[in-house]
Amino acid sequence: MKKGLYYHNLIFLVVDILTIYLSIVLAFYTRPVIGLVIPLVPLSHDLTVYLYKFWIIITIIVLIAYYRGYSLIINVWDELLIFLKVLSISFLLVWMIISLQKGGEKVSRIIITLSFFYMLFLMPLMRFIFKYIMYKIYELRKPAYIFYSGWGKTTDELISIINREWYSGYRIDGYIDNLLDLKKREIEVCFVPIKSIDEEKIKSIKPYVKHFILISEIPGLSFMNTEIKTFLNSNIALITVSKGLLSTQRIFIKRMLDVFLSILGLILFLPFFLIIPLMIKMDSKGPVI
Repeated sequence: MKKGLYYHNLIFLVVDILTIYLSIVLAFYTRPVIGLVIPLVPLSHDLTVYLYKFWIIITIIVLIAYYRGYSLIINVWDELLIFLKVLSISFLLVWMIISLQKGGEKVSRIIITLSFFYMLFLMPLMRFIFKYIMYKIYELRKPAYIFYSGWGKTTDELISIINREWYSGYRIDGYIDNLLDLKKREIEVCFVPIKSIDEEKIKSIKPYVKHFILISEIPGLSFMNTEIKTFLNSNIALITVSKGLLSTQRIFIKRMLDVFLSILGLILFLPFFLIIPLMIKMDSKGPVI
């Protein structure tokens, strides 16, 4: 099982590295398109200057690993959040290092910035495509188990729900209903319904699994907009649930985020909006539209 885990992580590591290089290449060849609209200083260097900056790739990969981008990821939104954090921090670090090295004159600011814009779009997309091929089409998901003290219709429904969420890369292949059986197996992930667990079972299960995941089956309780607080001296966890977007402040923040992302998207895809009409005009006579 560990070999399978390393194999999957290696695939995603290679995909991430290739996607970073692809983003740099796209940024390099997009710069001349921007030059059709805005006068730019001609480059005195070629693409290899950026391809040989291995420290940029290492910085991004190390941050992905630090934020557990090669660990258990349940859904696509968790992965998007990881990439957003990683690329934002990497962008700042890269520019800080270039500034300290006084390398701003040796590289194009437009190419570096465009590279990160492309990464922000392409890295989650490439991850999604490869996971879809591996987990959805070829069913190369790693086995997981569910710990349940009483089998029944509810257990079947839980297994069906979890197995539909293919993005995690895990598929429940069976269940465990006693600790003795648990100790005999090498288990990567174990799903445990809250209602079938107690303190003693938690202490008994945790040493034998790498990822211990509790499942809430409480109707009407959504864990969106929640935070977990811990009383360290009492070993008690509190789950606080907020009202989410019902707050005026949150509605305002969401609206500002929508506007910001819309403007960002327009800037990002502006080169395509410019080059496609030009290509149509060069290829055929008459109006573009």
